[in-house]
Amino acid sequence: MAIKTLDAGEFRRALAGLSDTAGSQDAYAGEYRELASDFVLLLAICFNRRQLEVTTLWNRIDSAIQKGLAECNGDDLDRFVSVALEHIIAPVGVVASQDDAVRIQEELSGLAPDARLYFLQYLAKHRYPAIVMGRKKWQELKEQKAFARQSAELAKDGDQS
Repeated sequence: MAIKTLDAGEFRRALAGLSDTAGSQDAYAGEYRELASDFVLLLAICFNRRQLEVTTLWNRIDSAIQKGLAECNGDDLDRFVSVALEHIIAPVGVVASQDDAVRIQEELSGLAPDARLYFLQYLAKHRYPAIVMGRKKWQELKEQKAFARQSAELAKDGDQS
């Protein structure tokens, strides 16, 4: 993912309110949209179904995002991710080893400081669309896994014949 970064001078001007960085944020809204829906997918993957009711999945993800945003002081992406994962009681084994979960976390940790800020701002302003798109990705992932399981079972049955 290639998100535009600001050089030190542009960053200082933006902090001083002497330049409009919102335009650069808007120019990359599609990339933030994609990453925000991936973050929702991360939460759906890591949601602890043993300790939480699965019927609360999407409400709990929404409250995890809200809590993470409230506790990250608007600019600490790592804190945001940690708080959100803690809120859904994410098992450490899943967080650290599930391929899609690791990929999403690597994408987030690879963001430049200004992109981290823009991502958090995007998610704060577009929480519902992120959840809708993240849910769609979750459904697609479940269908892929079901298809893979079914294919493996058919192959196994074919080997026994």
